[in-house]
Amino acid sequence: MDDLLTVEQLNIGFNQTQVIKDMSFGVKKGQLTSFLGPSGSGKTTVLRAIAGLNKHIKGHIRLAGHDITSLPPNQRNIGMIFQSYALFPNLTVADNVAYGLRVQRRPKAEIIKRVDHMLELTDMMTKKDAYPDELSGGQKQRVALARSMVLEPQLLLLDEPLSALDAKIRVELRNQIRRFQQELGITMIFVTHDQAEAMAISDDILIMNDGKIQQQGSATDIYERPRNMFIAKFIGNNNILDGTTLRSLGCVVNEQRQHVIRPELFTFDNGQPSGATQDNRHSANAEVISIPGVVESASLLGDRLEFTFATMSGPRLKVKQLNTCEHPEVGSHVNVLLRRDAVTPLVEA
Repeated sequence: MDDLLTVEQLNIGFNQTQVIKDMSFGVKKGQLTSFLGPSGSGKTTVLRAIAGLNKHIKGHIRLAGHDITSLPPNQRNIGMIFQSYALFPNLTVADNVAYGLRVQRRPKAEIIKRVDHMLELTDMMTKKDAYPDELSGGQKQRVALARSMVLEPQLLLLDEPLSALDAKIRVELRNQIRRFQQELGITMIFVTHDQAEAMAISDDILIMNDGKIQQQGSATDIYERPRNMFIAKFIGNNNILDGTTLRSLGCVVNEQRQHVIRPELFTFDNGQPSGATQDNRHSANAEVISIPGVVESASLLGDRLEFTFATMSGPRLKVKQLNTCEHPEVGSHVNVLLRRDAVTPLVEA
């Protein structure tokens, strides 16, 4: 699949401070790509540069092979949805959605047809004659989406569009955005600082920190194979252990590297008392390592339980399992089991 958007050696500075540093990446046509990172990492700065709203840039931005770096926003065929809905308060839902088409002087019959299609797609047809102040936050955001999508932009940019909504509505609307994107085949860039949001809806995730790309890939790639320490700490709630510590637990690894173990990859050996398999756990050929210790604490996280497990050799581990599974009580002396292939070395420090 070809890249619809390519950004090459992008540098952005404000007041002699370099905010974005030699950033290069591609966004594939027909996919939803998320920019993910903490506040101040550069996500919105890059998004605004793509939209043509940021002029303090060096580098090249190409859309469908055409260099758009110097083009004004209205000549880029790019739509953008901001955190604020930016609806016209004096226009009905239908008129808000139709506004851009009227500016383009489209035929009246075409405007009606396209607006009705978007209102049906976004489940807003019953509100077509309502005004923005009569709508909920989620409904306003669906109108903003319809208004952008009706123009059929080559690329649609969404700058934390769900940040003002409560948790339940956020989940519902993020799933709707994904459905709209897939049904219409729109290429989208979705800016968020919410890991779960990005992991749930993205084809591709680009993680930023300190004005640089830390890793780009699918949700599975990033979750299972974090490239560096920042990603390992930022994504999920990983166990991060050095090689020496892992060897003390019975796992033969490169002592010079840091390693990641996801907490859900540990399982409790409820059939064995602590230390029962201790003689075998240092076998270099063992496929599964058995680590003795004690359960120090347990926290309920919805459908999962998270345990703090103090090993006999010293380090504490985070262990997760479904709360429907049989699990040990706090204070129990048990073993946790770990497959050797669950230990992932970091590529970078």
